[in-house]
Amino acid sequence: MEHTQEPNSTSISENISDLVLTATVENLFKLIVQSIVFIFGVPGNCLILRVFWTKTLKTSTHVFIIALAWADLAVCVLAVYSIYHTVAQITGNEVHEFTFVFSAFQGITLGTSVMMTTVIAADRYDCICRPHRRFFTHKRGKIAAWAAFVFSLVINIPGLIPRTPGSSYRSLDLLRLAFQVICFVVALVLIALCYGKVYMTIKKHTKVGVKSTTRDCRLADQCSTRPHDSVLTNIEPNISAVASVSTLTKPRSSTAADASRQVENKGAPGHEIDELTFDESGKRCASHPQANLTKNCLVSKDKDPRVVNGTNDTRQHQGYAGRAPPKADAAVLQRKTTRMLFITSVVFLLTWLPYWIRVAATIASYSDPLFNTILQQLSVTLYVNNAVNPLIYGLANRRFRKDCKAVLSRIQLCYR
Repeated sequence: MEHTQEPNSTSISENISDLVLTATVENLFKLIVQSIVFIFGVPGNCLILRVFWTKTLKTSTHVFIIALAWADLAVCVLAVYSIYHTVAQITGNEVHEFTFVFSAFQGITLGTSVMMTTVIAADRYDCICRPHRRFFTHKRGKIAAWAAFVFSLVINIPGLIPRTPGSSYRSLDLLRLAFQVICFVVALVLIALCYGKVYMTIKKHTKVGVKSTTRDCRLADQCSTRPHDSVLTNIEPNISAVASVSTLTKPRSSTAADASRQVENKGAPGHEIDELTFDESGKRCASHPQANLTKNCLVSKDKDPRVVNGTNDTRQHQGYAGRAPPKADAAVLQRKTTRMLFITSVVFLLTWLPYWIRVAATIASYSDPLFNTILQQLSVTLYVNNAVNPLIYGLANRRFRKDCKAVLSRIQLCYR
């Protein structure tokens, strides 16, 4: 009997050592991820707050980005509690009872972050798909941000209830989990719908922008009030060069002059009078004050036809030819915005996916030890979503990178 019990005791001790080793590896993985979230998330979200807090133009988008940064910053700061809990498990020390409050606060901040991500998706839809009928304003943005926080607080109230040993709180935990599932499913559907609409709108605007760019270039050449080169070459050769251009008006009757003065005093936008100006050679050129066009007067062949009134006319070429680049720049900006939204939504989905797969497996009573262990370890990646937003902003927004460099340079000057 003694010989038969020795192999059993050896196998039991080996199983225990394997379990201890597995638990240690799992806790080390959690500790590494939580430390990365704290080290990169706290300064990154502080940088977002510093950059957007100093913006002079306050819109609903600024309010939502600042609110999301506050929620992410709170999650990253509360990662200290997770680090403490993991270290206590590795060292075999007992965790104090009052720490459940930090766990509840962590749930509140995570819920606020998820809902602010959803509200930002709705704001992007409101901004891009409904630019002339926007719902979100600066004031409504603040109300929506506070509403997201209060709603998350209400959902996580069961986590604030003290736990006594031997008591069962299964019903409260199930209620809390049900609220979390409903909120995340609603958030996921709204994010998919809003960003899908945003993507389709930007794609449509990009196609229209490419077509209208070539059309605008043709219209700029056809409808320009600047004399063409063919007109400039047809100037009479006997006209002498002029050093200055004088502006004359056609003689008008007193009644016409009074009528023109009345129109000018009224400032009616649709009744602007085109003044006819002349140069000293007697050639006539029109200037339209409503369009703020420069006076394009004809000069003789003896002078460079591109030089008018001592200014180089190539700037006018650039002005007319420059009508297309703003639309091209807008198309590029829309593509960058689409890429940023796509990256943000994909990161949000990927970091939360293991946690919700694990929840779904628990609800379905799927009990595969290896599967549950892997998902339990990967569930900690949901905190990465709160620390990676500064990196996404920096990669997708050149202006944010410049602002961050300016802030960091000022901080370096303060410490010198």
